[in-house]
Amino acid sequence: MRFSELHRNLKLRIGVGFFQRFFDIMLVPLMVIHFSRLYGAATAGLMTLVVAVATVGCNLVGGHLSDVYGRRRVLMAGEIGVFLSYVGLALVNSPLVQSGPATYALYLSAACMAALALPANEAMIVDVSTPESRTAVYTINYWVINVAFMLGSLVGGFFYGGYFFHLLTAAAIATGGIFVVTFLALTETAPPEAARNPRGVRPALRGYLAVTRDRVFLRLVLAALLVWSVEVQISSYLAVRLGSDFPEQQLLSLGSWQVTVDGVNVLGILRATNTLLVVACGLWVGKLLGRLDDRLRLVAGVVIFTAGYMAWALGDNAWLMIAAAVVVTLGS
Repeated sequence: MRFSELHRNLKLRIGVGFFQRFFDIMLVPLMVIHFSRLYGAATAGLMTLVVAVATVGCNLVGGHLSDVYGRRRVLMAGEIGVFLSYVGLALVNSPLVQSGPATYALYLSAACMAALALPANEAMIVDVSTPESRTAVYTINYWVINVAFMLGSLVGGFFYGGYFFHLLTAAAIATGGIFVVTFLALTETAPPEAARNPRGVRPALRGYLAVTRDRVFLRLVLAALLVWSVEVQISSYLAVRLGSDFPEQQLLSLGSWQVTVDGVNVLGILRATNTLLVVACGLWVGKLLGRLDDRLRLVAGVVIFTAGYMAWALGDNAWLMIAAAVVVTLGS
């Protein structure tokens, strides 16, 4: 299936999703570094944990609201909330005003509003796609998201030092544009029977409790949660370590042209390298290793993955860290 053949809403959501993921991956590691410099690593870790727990709760609420009130309304509510939060973030990190507590409150607000809208976005993709076209739709979306991750990682890594306010301002402008596109061009896709879903807290809880009776689903959710928790915590630790302890060093030297990087620059390079390798080698590696026993692949992947993260946790050489990124990607 070609991109031009997709439903109009799908084209809009995939395009919008590119900018959302771009600014998300650009800013999230930077916010962790920013809070660690303001309040210390331990406090920043607790602050990040609160954000993570809050976004999970908002995801659950957003899923119920999108079934009751429709996808478009929830998307608009979430996106206007994200826009206003980023406007506030830019203002409290401007040359005129600097406020750590306000920055955290607004960052928490932006994360929660984005999480509130996410289930409606995913539901809309399901609404306007067919079982036959869904694989192609998610494949296109996967590639777009990974390109956004790669570019966002590089931009955030190399412009954080002197342009933090400008990055936040760009995010505010982009999220404002996203809301305008949603308001003017997006149509409702929720099935008519969704409007008859009961409202309130009790119906929502009953729906989620019914899902928890599926043991296979619960095991998958638990496994995904454990993997996600490890990746998020290690990524947050890595951002703090590179932002505070990594020595500035020369990465490339060609005659009089030299590239010098600090820890934040290296973080952007690592995330971009990881994403680029996933996009470029994902299908090829899958076919190459497809004949191996699944258990052997899993154990080998965990060992390789762990070795790469050990190098990330302890290394202080830029090229060693990049090589470890290749190892981590192959292991995962």
